[in-house]
Amino acid sequence: MRWILLVFLLISCTDNSDEEMKLFINSLSSGSSIPSIPENGVRVFLITGQSNARGRAPNSSATSEELLPQPQMQIWNNGSSVFQDLRIGVNSQDIINGDHSIELGLSQSFNTYFPNETGYIIKYAVSSTPIRYHIPEDGTVYNVFKERVESGINNLINQGKIPYVYFIYSQGERDANPDSDAAGDTPSAHLLRFKTLLDLWQTNLGTDLPFVAYETLDFYTGSLEVNSNMLSYEGVTYPHYKMLPMVNETDIGDGLHFDYQAHKNASIKSLDFFQNNLGQPVESLISL
Repeated sequence: MRWILLVFLLISCTDNSDEEMKLFINSLSSGSSIPSIPENGVRVFLITGQSNARGRAPNSSATSEELLPQPQMQIWNNGSSVFQDLRIGVNSQDIINGDHSIELGLSQSFNTYFPNETGYIIKYAVSSTPIRYHIPEDGTVYNVFKERVESGINNLINQGKIPYVYFIYSQGERDANPDSDAAGDTPSAHLLRFKTLLDLWQTNLGTDLPFVAYETLDFYTGSLEVNSNMLSYEGVTYPHYKMLPMVNETDIGDGLHFDYQAHKNASIKSLDFFQNNLGQPVESLISL
């Protein structure tokens, strides 16, 4: 079966970059088995952060097929409070502006990793926000996001499904920017705040929560320190956490925001990590 999938993959990736093909092939040749979930289990991806999580990759870079509704990936519509087929440019952002983030790549690669399943996304991200907005210290983004996570997960549970949850975080540029130092949003302060973020969502959902964080592009003077902060938490204390290597990925031309191909590569790196993690099961209604 693995060789059949590999042949299909080589055919289907002919229009993609060499890097994307290499990532796919490496993931399939790793020899790891995919943890199974029960028949009523569903995989749910939580996406939050600042502008790279919200998305600045132009929808114009997507293929005509990628612009269509994606029934294999449902996204929580924050306005109508229902899950819908993901469609970039329609329901992938709070304010639609012709851009996207990792959600498109997740939808395109999901069934390669999890055949015959339907995935779910709950997303809320706000541009130019420091990490303290994503934890209770300030809570500006966190308070809205946790309400949407609660609503989306409880919606699935009320349908008789068991959500298996994964977390995707892309933030840190604001804390790496020296112009933010006066507000206390410094790389050194980011170190402990990032630990608070990891602990927070383990407390909210469970200690088996797989969590990935984008490495930031080397744009600001504090970027390397912020990346070092996030990398330092990989290991024994957080065995289900990984920083996605992204510093050499391509951007939209501003040196700061990832482009279409970078987010597709990030989705593959994320799913490659997630396929070896069962996900955090949430079996009863939550109140965050």
